[in-house]
Amino acid sequence: WAQNFVHKYQQPATLKLHPSSSSSGGSSSSDQQPIGCEVIITSGNSAALDALTRVLLNPGDPVLLEEYTYSHFVEAHLLPIGCELLPIPLDHEGQIPSHLDAIMSSRQAAGLALPRVLYTIPTG
Repeated sequence: WAQNFVHKYQQPATLKLHPSSSSSGGSSSSDQQPIGCEVIITSGNSAALDALTRVLLNPGDPVLLEEYTYSHFVEAHLLPIGCELLPIPLDHEGQIPSHLDAIMSSRQAAGLALPRVLYTIPTG
């Protein structure tokens, strides 16, 4: 039910649809099932961030994040496990891609670990 709720009311841009196995012949949007969208129900955003941090990061891992971000995530989840914070400068359109490229290129050239996580707060 959660997937259907997200599909119906939030309509994420990355959501794909495929015909339901129970439908026959032509299919309308009501006959289609969402794919590419997994929903995990948590007790709140802090619980979700904690779970993701535990699954995706190891102590000391580098993490890309916007230079202005949700400070609670940094203070409660990243700093306690010693993550290396790699802030990405922003302009009026969001993250500046050339700065992201520079961060990644310089780390690769120096033989440093590349970040596996980009924490962003999408708006718009």
